[in-house]
Amino acid sequence: MSDRQEKVRTLIKEEVAKELLRLDLPSLVTVKDVFLTGDFKKAEVWVSILNGDETQVLESLNKHIVEIQRVLNSKIVMKFVPKIVFKIDHSRDYAEKIDNIFKSIEDE
Repeated sequence: MSDRQEKVRTLIKEEVAKELLRLDLPSLVTVKDVFLTGDFKKAEVWVSILNGDETQVLESLNKHIVEIQRVLNSKIVMKFVPKIVFKIDHSRDYAEKIDNIFKSIEDE
């Protein structure tokens, strides 16, 4: 990853996280990571949802995507600011599942 990609990725992650704190979302949502396409046209924002219905939270995020994009457009100085897309990060669920498997193996 180039320095430019890393800077843009970090800035998007920070600004989206600030906006998520400001929004009235039905659950606690944290930004886990941001993946940029090589041409900087699209940014996948991976979020983790705690204690909430993922479908409802994702709908709420997509409802606010225009205003979040507007904030990014004002904060990032580039010819074309990447368009954001929200994705749900399930890595915590996978880690918990693997942990439970290890615990069941230990108990045998």
